[in-house]
Amino acid sequence: MMLERVYSIEALSPDPRGKYFVGTTWLSFFARHGRLSGTIVWDEPSRNDVAVWQKCADLRLSPACEPHATIFDAHDVDRLSLASFGQLSKYAKVRLPDLSNRITRAAIVHTGTFAGAVAAGFTKLIAVPFPTEVFTTVDAALVWLGCEADAPLFVELDEAQHQARGVTPVLHELATYLARHPHATPPEAARALALSMRSLQRRLTEQKTTFRHQLDAARVRLAQTLLRESDTSITEIAIHVGLTSPQHLSRLFRKLGHPSPSEWRARARASR
Repeated sequence: MMLERVYSIEALSPDPRGKYFVGTTWLSFFARHGRLSGTIVWDEPSRNDVAVWQKCADLRLSPACEPHATIFDAHDVDRLSLASFGQLSKYAKVRLPDLSNRITRAAIVHTGTFAGAVAAGFTKLIAVPFPTEVFTTVDAALVWLGCEADAPLFVELDEAQHQARGVTPVLHELATYLARHPHATPPEAARALALSMRSLQRRLTEQKTTFRHQLDAARVRLAQTLLRESDTSITEIAIHVGLTSPQHLSRLFRKLGHPSPSEWRARARASR
């Protein structure tokens, strides 16, 4: 594990580096090397969620934290209430002068939703005193931050986010099955999960996803594991995960917002 999960803000306080904490609608992390921190937000953060997050954000002022880059990933935010926005604005106005001595630059990730655009517009409204940019993918944000070698962290954090959001059993079971059977067809997956095709389709629709999306994500996760942990060629990895060529694997990586497999491998190894 690249990061240790802690279960209280107090456990982060002595030295937050190398740890992450999960709130109700967010998680905050501090890379072990001290050059990157970040927050991933999802669903609809309440005013109380923002209040708890502020305690985590204050840890950037810890003597253990040197000046560093930070990322705010809001691409899964459904809605930001006026109360939550007001709470965040109040915090920023009070704390930004101090935080500007610790944050060298900030990247915001959102995918064009209204809530994401609000999060991005926040930096203009408050006049953030350090460089900020908005991106549609985490990988692009990390490149701008100079932290591209930290991309593997987000594989781990993605899993932590899914667990925190209470991913439904059928999605968890499907992800587990597809990790072992990346060549599977929808009928094969349905049989493995003891469901009819109609039931599987209905449950995926209820979760606002598709079999193709789940299969693509499983293939990329499996490929990333092999890229990070083995010297297997990219051609062999592509075939292993159910694709016909390294070009198809590269297209799939880019489709899901990642750099090419060779770039991803280089960044993963550089972060060791």
